[in-house]
Amino acid sequence: MVHQTIEQRPDHPLLDRLAQQWWLVLLRGIAALLFGALAMVAPGSALLALLLLFGAYSFCDGVIALSVAFAGNDEEAPTWWLVSIGVVGMLAGIVIFGWPDLTGAILMTTIGLWAVLAGAVQIMGAFELRKEIESEWLLLASGIASLAFGLAVISFPHTAAVGLMWAIALFALTFGGLWIAFALRLRRISRGAG
Repeated sequence: MVHQTIEQRPDHPLLDRLAQQWWLVLLRGIAALLFGALAMVAPGSALLALLLLFGAYSFCDGVIALSVAFAGNDEEAPTWWLVSIGVVGMLAGIVIFGWPDLTGAILMTTIGLWAVLAGAVQIMGAFELRKEIESEWLLLASGIASLAFGLAVISFPHTAAVGLMWAIALFALTFGGLWIAFALRLRRISRGAG
């Protein structure tokens, strides 16, 4: 099978946009890995510090997702799911930073809702992207991980702080690893190695 470069595939606008901006996807994965590592290094730190760190992560993640959505000039690429992830991430960060004195349960519910909404949108985006990449599972897996994590957090918002920090850290490490793998695959596609 002969692989085509991005310029030779006008029938794959979403894949083309993501492949052209693979480094932004990579940044998203690296940010998640850094967040997960920081949360694991200091499991005994205050829950508020972790929540503020998560607020910063979700806001930055939202900015990166919006950057990927609006980068490039291909109006045919369906980017509604990236815009949705970006807006939800930024809103979660704003809520966490805007009202840090809210109870931990409310803040945890905000994080859970962010993860559920982002996961659901990523799953829909994976099915949209599947029209352009055969058996694309990395984006789908990160969406499922996000959805499962969000549902768990919403179900148990009063979980002990240390256990919660470990769960968040493991989620971020898994999420980040999957996004980095996805970015590297996009990089190969952008270079014509599909």
